[in-house]
Amino acid sequence: MGIYIHTISARAPSWVQEGCQEYAERLKGRWSLTWQNTPIKGRSNPKNIAAERQKESLHMLSRIPEQSFVIALEERGKRFDSQTFSKTLTSSLENFRDVHFLLGGPEGLTIKAKERAQQTWSLSELTFPHSVARIILYEQIYRAWSIAHQHPYHNE
Repeated sequence: MGIYIHTISARAPSWVQEGCQEYAERLKGRWSLTWQNTPIKGRSNPKNIAAERQKESLHMLSRIPEQSFVIALEERGKRFDSQTFSKTLTSSLENFRDVHFLLGGPEGLTIKAKERAQQTWSLSELTFPHSVARIILYEQIYRAWSIAHQHPYHNE
């Protein structure tokens, strides 16, 4: 049972890596959390963007086992409060071997990536830079664990 976060991005600044690592460390021994990044390429020539996006998407999707539960993160996805996010994630982990979150690059997820997902979630009505969305997702996963296990991190 594990949680995988798939991203398509350039190298993240150190503050992003440190923020995500902080929440990953807090989850160690509780829920397994793995980050898998597909590097962005070929954005300097606008003619290459569509082809590169498809390649990036296929690479990201190739890392997901067929029986996994996949959640696409999109600004128009389903919105949750923290309690519901926790219940939904916990239920998904109980019913599936693995849960995979997809976080697209600057142009968002491809149609193929969206079609692979069983659900589409949103982190907020606001739009965040990719690196901030990644930290928010890590924090919300940790918060979900804390709610599910009555840990005092989450205050009502």
